[in-house]
Order: sequence, then structure tokens, then C-alpha cells
Amino acid sequence: MKKIENVRWAMLMTLMCVGILVVVYDKFTSLPEYEGKGKGFAGEISVKVTMDGEEIKKIIVINHKDDPRIANTAINGVIPEIIMKQSLEVDVVAGATYTSQGIKEAVRAATVKAGAHFE
Repeated sequence: MKKIENVRWAMLMTLMCVGILVVVYDKFTSLPEYEGKGKGFAGEISVKVTMDGEEIKKIIVINHKDDPRIANTAINGVIPEIIMKQSLEVDVVAGATYTSQGIKEAVRAATVKAGAHFE
């Protein structure tokens, strides 16, 4: 009986250590994220940009007030281009000009906070 309790205790301690290691690993290996805001057609657009040094890894639109159909067209058109080209010099999406420009403005604001300079 004592042997089973020792095994359970060892397993519990192992699981706790693994949990702590996962939290520490995540804390030290996660990339920094920066938020920026721009002006869309119907209001403010907020984005979160994940950076690895001066490289844009990920852009997520957190909030916008534009028509969802139009905004999604701009999001799906502009964001992949910015990431692929590592530049804000990308074409706006026809029919979603203001939203496209707002996304680019928001990404620019986020990258400035990161200390990077994108044109």
C-alpha cells in the first residue's frame, strides 16, 4: 500500500513540475504582441501584431465597426499581403478602401510601438 502511495505522490509531483515548465517555457518563448488603431469607414479598427524582431509574424483584427462583409474582404486581402511582403506598401482591396487603409494604419501604429519601421 505504501508503494502505491509513493508512486501516486511521484506522479503528482511530476505532473506539477511539467505544468510549471510549460508555463515558464510559454512565457519565455512567446513572441511580443503590439496593438495599433486606425480609422476604417465606420469607425476605429484595432489590430494586434505579433513581431519577431522586425518581422511581422501575425496580424489579428481585434475590433472594427465596418460592415462585416466588406471588412472581411479587406482583412483577407490586405493582411496576408502585409505579412508576405513585410511592408505596408500593399494595394487596398477594391470596394473596401477605407477598411484596407484603416488596417494598414493600425498595423503601422503597432509596429511603431514595437520599434520597427514599416512603409
